[in-house]
Amino acid sequence: MAVYVKALALVLMTGLAALLLKKNAPELALLLSLAAALAVSLAAANYAAGLRDILLRMEELIPDASDTVAPLVKCAGIGVVTKLGGALCRDCSQNAGAVALELLGTVCAFAVALPLLQSVLNAVGGFF
Repeated sequence: MAVYVKALALVLMTGLAALLLKKNAPELALLLSLAAALAVSLAAANYAAGLRDILLRMEELIPDASDTVAPLVKCAGIGVVTKLGGALCRDCSQNAGAVALELLGTVCAFAVALPLLQSVLNAVGGFF
């Protein structure tokens, strides 16, 4: 929780600084926003390592866990990258690029989730 509060403070401060810089030096404002996004992403990656350990433990305990866990992790990763990329495109006033990136992220997440859907349908079909 403390890391989240620190990240929130960092993002708010860099956001305010970027607003002040945007009039005179928009490229510096963008770099400041990118630096804040990178710092928060690195903090999130540290917490993702703990999640990775839990997922590996699940794969040891459940025989077919990799078939279900891998698509979920990939979809979550695609969602995070898509959200961050879309926000950065909007910061650069590239709304069309943001929409295209979000469309691509949606299609990729759906494509990654199809094997999971297929395994669920196979499991449900096995009951009848």
